[in-house]
Amino acid sequence: MKKQMIFSSLMVCALQANASASDCADAGMRLNDMAGKDQQIRQEWYALEQNSKGTSVEKEALQKRWKVIDGENLKQVKNIIAACGWPGTAKDSHSAWLLVQLCR
Repeated sequence: MKKQMIFSSLMVCALQANASASDCADAGMRLNDMAGKDQQIRQEWYALEQNSKGTSVEKEALQKRWKVIDGENLKQVKNIIAACGWPGTAKDSHSAWLLVQLCR
């Protein structure tokens, strides 16, 4: 029974380590995707600000979406960095920096 419990514990640890490794393998792709969405919402804001017909209701709705996106991005970036460290490639590192410095 004790051997079975130890074996089960080792299997769980191995599965978790494997999941972390695969999470880190696609971390750059996730960071770049988040940075793209971040830039998209900022471009929408800029366009709305430039539109003289933009209403306060539209601006408020966009700000709510923006806040949700920033919150999710910051949470995911923290998780990625905690699990995988700072990204190694210039593109991935730039995306992480962009997300961290722009999240409010």
